[in-house]
Amino acid sequence: MEAAALVFAIGDNYISLVFARAVQGIGSACIGVCGMSLVAQLYPEEEKRSKIMGIVLGSVALGVLVGYPVGGCLYDFVGKAAPFYIVSILIGVDLLLQCKFLELIVPIETLEDSSDNNTATWWPLLTDLVVFVVVLAICISTSTMAILEPCLPIWLLANLNPKIPSASSVWRLMLPHFGLGLGIGILDAALVPFLATYVDQKYGDFDGSASETFSNYGAIYAIQQMAVSLAYSFGPLFGGELAKVLGFPWLMRTMGSINCLYGPLLLFITSRINLQGSLIKSKDVLLNTGEDANHDYRRFYNSID
Repeated sequence: MEAAALVFAIGDNYISLVFARAVQGIGSACIGVCGMSLVAQLYPEEEKRSKIMGIVLGSVALGVLVGYPVGGCLYDFVGKAAPFYIVSILIGVDLLLQCKFLELIVPIETLEDSSDNNTATWWPLLTDLVVFVVVLAICISTSTMAILEPCLPIWLLANLNPKIPSASSVWRLMLPHFGLGLGIGILDAALVPFLATYVDQKYGDFDGSASETFSNYGAIYAIQQMAVSLAYSFGPLFGGELAKVLGFPWLMRTMGSINCLYGPLLLFITSRINLQGSLIKSKDVLLNTGEDANHDYRRFYNSID
């Protein structure tokens, strides 16, 4: 992320900016998967896990909310490189804080062969009906926002014509946009911790090590991030083409209908899953692993309470 910010600051051609965007995407995906896996492992209780993950996801939304106006003002009044230099400094400070407060020690168990245990791998997770339905719900909801990004500006220019600050109907567009963002946030806050709890129940090896549990979280959140990435990759591409064929209003009606129709299916699938009974076992695994460990990493697990 630091390298991407610096390349954005000094880049002055298309190739360098595309490279920086790709590096930023890789860094963002790694942070998202590892961060959510850490939170899921540290808080095995469903109630506390949902609360903490909601705060984490809300922090991401807060960064987006603040970043747009701050970045725009810095770009206009200071220069193109200013926001990226500031982001680079903040990333460096955050990295130092992580080195100071996080136990960056790999447990010995991660080096052992896990082929004989119940650790979840990519293919069982991808073919699991519940995981597929939940991940597809995240992809569909995110696709709606992704389709808006290329289509809404074109529709505004074609129908409103005046500059955005003087357009009389912009305020009416803000309400559905706000509702869409709110809906995506609520959906993510509910489904992201649900995935961790479901993996605990079905694929967790409660007699195994905490590193195997962490591996389960890494796989499921990698799939979840792939769904988001697919939405932002193909959403604008197909959205732009569909807007030409269907028109912007009908495209929005279609996406709204898909989201509404998919909701009952998601509710039906998730309501049939009993997530009770695995949470206490999962917590015991983390605590017992910490007590038996012979290295400083045990403090990470003992910090649950």
